[in-house]
Amino acid sequence: CVNLFKHAFNVDLTSDDLDKLHEFHMAALPTAGGLGTEAGGKRCGELLKFFTQKVLNGPLGPKFLEEGQKRGLDGEAKLKELVWVAVFAGVGPPGLSNLILNTLLQIRSNPNSYAAMYRKDPTSFLMEATRLFEGGGFGMSAVVPSKTFTHTLSTGFSQTEHQGAPSFVVWNNLANRDPAIFGGPAKDHAYASKFDPARENLERQLTFIAELQDIKKCPNITGCEAAPRFCPGTFLVQRILRQAVDFIIDELVPVGKASDEM
Repeated sequence: CVNLFKHAFNVDLTSDDLDKLHEFHMAALPTAGGLGTEAGGKRCGELLKFFTQKVLNGPLGPKFLEEGQKRGLDGEAKLKELVWVAVFAGVGPPGLSNLILNTLLQIRSNPNSYAAMYRKDPTSFLMEATRLFEGGGFGMSAVVPSKTFTHTLSTGFSQTEHQGAPSFVVWNNLANRDPAIFGGPAKDHAYASKFDPARENLERQLTFIAELQDIKKCPNITGCEAAPRFCPGTFLVQRILRQAVDFIIDELVPVGKASDEM
């Protein structure tokens, strides 16, 4: 968090600021999912205003407002959106935090083999990590069903939503294991859930709500015809994940000790 604010906004966070950021994360997740409280939502707004003001008071804040005015935009409102992306999509739990943790746990499960895979092709390795461990847009909607309904998938798995009980509809976690896309030539369910950075169709994952191959067609994070809506933290998440793994991989498996067997 400290590095993100420093590099993105040239703003230093204090120890008290980090406590506020932690408080924001604990309130923001249930609020964003529709399961928070009115008080939690209000506190999120207060904390987001605090961090937005901190950026406004920094060296880049006035320049951001000036640029917004030139473009006929509400600079402060746009900056607030940007800060939200930074603190929630960029570093907020459980997305990126869990993605980094699960990627490192994957490497630790077979250090020699996975370290060699990573060093050979880090881009594909981390794309496979985002496919299986999430870390982008949840691809979910918080709803209160009007009637009790059971969803049954082709795999035989079923899930019941109960009338009047808030529930999440999460689709990208299952879509990223679709055997028709990720199951190889045999369209195998087991292979679709296996960690294999060499698999085909990595850019068809829906971790970031739209397919990654379509997101890359857009000129910026505001979307385009190919991907009208996607996670605004798509590229920030991938960049921070790469930096985190690069930072610790040599501690897990020193260079020269990883197996070359793939």
